[in-house]
Amino acid sequence: MKSLKGYDKDLILKMYEGMLRIRIFEETQSKVFRAGEQEGFTHLSIGQEAVPTGVCLNLNKDDYITSTHRGHHHMIAKGGDLNRMMAELYGRKNGYCMGRSGSLHIADFSIGVLGANGIVGDGNPIATGAGCARPSRWSPRSSVTERPTRARFMNPSTWPPPGIFPWCSSARTT
Repeated sequence: MKSLKGYDKDLILKMYEGMLRIRIFEETQSKVFRAGEQEGFTHLSIGQEAVPTGVCLNLNKDDYITSTHRGHHHMIAKGGDLNRMMAELYGRKNGYCMGRSGSLHIADFSIGVLGANGIVGDGNPIATGAGCARPSRWSPRSSVTERPTRARFMNPSTWPPPGIFPWCSSARTT
């Protein structure tokens, strides 16, 4: 493993805390769900903590993100309130979407989370549209989505991507 001596200690600690916060939430959610305390289904993102943590540390509050069906980690990395998230997953009115979204569609526009999506890849057109709707194509506001589709990038020279499109494989997610 490469030494971390040359890196900013505060940044490394902040990243570790962010990843740990996501992992603890996801492990708690897993236990709660397996105990039968929640209706519906849950899609965990255990093992995917690093990408949203690193990406979201570089975003502003007014930058937009979309997510996939595994959206807890994006919401947490963007600054989501853990109590409101858990309330949402329990179907409570004090949750982010008044208990109506569950695990698959959690959103909070006030922190730039345009929502998780139950259809893999459907965050792409949402993030692209949000990026194109900026007041200026060159404003600092960004939109971020996961799992970009090949067709979206066929000719970027005529239309530069209006956002950031990181890839995070869920092949080994539990």
